[in-house]
Amino acid sequence: RSRSRSRETAVVLRPADPRRLEHISRALCGFGRYAAKRPPGLAVDASGAFLIEDLVQSWGSKEGLDVRIIMEAVRQHMFHEDGTLRFAVLNDDDGRVMVRVQQRRQGGRCNASKWSEVSSSRPPARAHWRGGAPGRDRGWGKGAVIPPTRKWRGGGAVGVP
Repeated sequence: RSRSRSRETAVVLRPADPRRLEHISRALCGFGRYAAKRPPGLAVDASGAFLIEDLVQSWGSKEGLDVRIIMEAVRQHMFHEDGTLRFAVLNDDDGRVMVRVQQRRQGGRCNASKWSEVSSSRPPARAHWRGGAPGRDRGWGKGAVIPPTRKWRGGGAVGVP
């Protein structure tokens, strides 16, 4: 007896790799904020907004991305760690979906005031946190730099006056 039954191929939607989603969101920030980083053909208005369909056509298709994956990256990384808005999703007059990249936060990636006691002459140390919410002790990621506990005074080795 032949078992040549026709089987339908099911499309399985797998969750996207979190690192890839972060890479996509960082690229979108660059496109919205800096003209030199935009792919050819992507029109960005003065507020940093662009059509998602233009993004897919000018950049996403070359990267193997579709609207669903790009919008997942926007959704996952819509807010900064401190709760401020990174992306806004809106519609234009014709009902097409747009993504607006908010302006860079004051102080960049770290809150400058919390590092002021370390030193104002060098950038703040940056730790790459692995998983969990801030304040939860789950460990430091590869390449983490632990912030110094006192000011560097120059001269010889650390701790030498």
